[in-house]
Amino acid sequence: MGRKCWESIPESRRPLPGRLNIVLSRQLEKQNTDNLIVVNSLESALKLLSEAPFVDSIETIWNIGGAEIYDLALRENLVDEIHLTRIHKNFEADVHLKSLDFNKLKKIIDAEASSENSELFEENGLQFEIGKWKIIEHC
Repeated sequence: MGRKCWESIPESRRPLPGRLNIVLSRQLEKQNTDNLIVVNSLESALKLLSEAPFVDSIETIWNIGGAEIYDLALRENLVDEIHLTRIHKNFEADVHLKSLDFNKLKKIIDAEASSENSELFEENGLQFEIGKWKIIEHC
């Protein structure tokens, strides 16, 4: 996750429990504890995860944002699958995911999952869908 994402988590709830938290930041001081590592680049994070002890113990890497980290991973073709909530309304915003092209994605329908993968939901007057998307063509 990026620094802004990290800082958006209340201090009492970080690091996120039950997982290794890697924060990418050019501003935070490098840090390495049991479940928190601060690095200055995505390249550094991936290099670290490709070495012992992580290479043998981590099966899946989750990118939880923010937008700059998402864009970088997409541009570098490091993403295989996206778990995405699509809100069916336009909002004025100052942060946009620039590298996501839905023409290069295929929605995954999971027969074992609930109908989340094929149904619209509505909450507080907003329609949204939750789904998994597979990258079918890299940038």
